[in-house]
Amino acid sequence: MPDILLEFMAAPGLKGRNAVKGVRIDGELTDNADGGYADDIDQVVFVGSYFMDEVVFYHKSSRTAIFTDPSNVSPQKTPKASRDPY
Repeated sequence: MPDILLEFMAAPGLKGRNAVKGVRIDGELTDNADGGYADDIDQVVFVGSYFMDEVVFYHKSSRTAIFTDPSNVSPQKTPKASRDPY
């Protein structure tokens, strides 16, 4: 097996939170995609959530947006289908 360098990146502000205690995080993602995948994937930090920032990815060739789990910022203006049913 070839030597593979793995880096575990996270959304800004996640490192050090109790939710990820004990999880290896080597760095924070930004609005700029890493050179290793920038030709294929764009990314942007989604800010404004009360709880945390998230990173949204866009795969260019398939035109697919990948959302990790962004929180709704304004539940009163959120379409009913996306509100928590519980």
